[in-house]
Amino acid sequence: MGAWLILHCWGVIALAVGLFALWPNPLTFLAAVVLLGSRQLGLAILLHEAGDNALFTHRAGKKIRGEEVWGGRGP
Repeated sequence: MGAWLILHCWGVIALAVGLFALWPNPLTFLAAVVLLGSRQLGLAILLHEAGDNALFTHRAGKKIRGEEVWGGRGP
């Protein structure tokens, strides 16, 4: 479940950026800002869960640190 949540957050971020890149206008900018803000909060929650070792249930997944959730760098 944790891997799906991370993939979902980064996928929505990529789609929001792509949406504005393809159709740059005030409406798509507003949509991208709202989506990016919500996914930033989602990544922060996942970062907290990774710090508590609660993001994954199996041992190999629990070795994932917060840096991997944020794509290799901190917030």
